[in-house]
Amino acid sequence: MNDIHRSGVRHLDLRPQNLLLNEAGEATIIDFDRAVINPTKRDLPCLGTRMSSYI
Repeated sequence: MNDIHRSGVRHLDLRPQNLLLNEAGEATIIDFDRAVINPTKRDLPCLGTRMSSYI
């Protein structure tokens, strides 16, 4: 989650249902339907846009 926030993305719907755990116990965050990209981050190509989930 820290890496996602550092890149300027805010998930906005983080809850247990949006986490997948693999056999090693590592989590993958899913369902980025409500996520937004922070428009103050200058290194992102689509500033201020919403993201969609691929799952």
